[in-house]
Amino acid sequence: MRDVVYRRIARQGLLNLTWVKRTAGRSVRRALRRRREAISAMKFYPYGTFPTEAPEWFVKELAKAGMNANQLPLWHLDTKEDWLVPAAFFLKMPPNYTLFRHGHPCQRFEIVIQGSLEIGDGRTAHPGDTFTADAHTLYGPHTAGPEGCTTIEIFSAVEGMFRLLYEGPNGEILEADARKGEDAPGYVHLPGDEEVMQNLTAG
Repeated sequence: MRDVVYRRIARQGLLNLTWVKRTAGRSVRRALRRRREAISAMKFYPYGTFPTEAPEWFVKELAKAGMNANQLPLWHLDTKEDWLVPAAFFLKMPPNYTLFRHGHPCQRFEIVIQGSLEIGDGRTAHPGDTFTADAHTLYGPHTAGPEGCTTIEIFSAVEGMFRLLYEGPNGEILEADARKGEDAPGYVHLPGDEEVMQNLTAG
């Protein structure tokens, strides 16, 4: 079949058949080599594991706030050195943990990968279920089931995961930025937060 294709190319282009075969062969070999390189470059993380080294710029920025970026279960989804790059966060909640009603100043996509989660409107999400939230939109509270809950949260901008929006006493929307040492009232810290937020005090 390949020879038939080569002959057709040679006839249509009035090219030498040997030259066509040699050129096409090189192109195929290059494509296969690129495919092998792409596969070998793809990073694989078994369940519950994540990058052990954050991008250098990110480490430096969070260090200014006394935060250890390498302790965050986070994947940066772009190589740009910018707070606006998208990111995915591995969120593990213990049994019956409640994440207070809040929002973020970016788009958010979340998928349950373990356990169950009451999402605050009478529905319960199970593994494989997904939900989204628009920027500046409050959602929740979310309550993990008796077996706990693990989700992957994708933020359209990595800075969004540090900026929690919440409702103030008069119904106004307020913001707490963890990078500034601010803590939103009502937020219950998760196990492991203390390793990340090493030197922070409530703001």
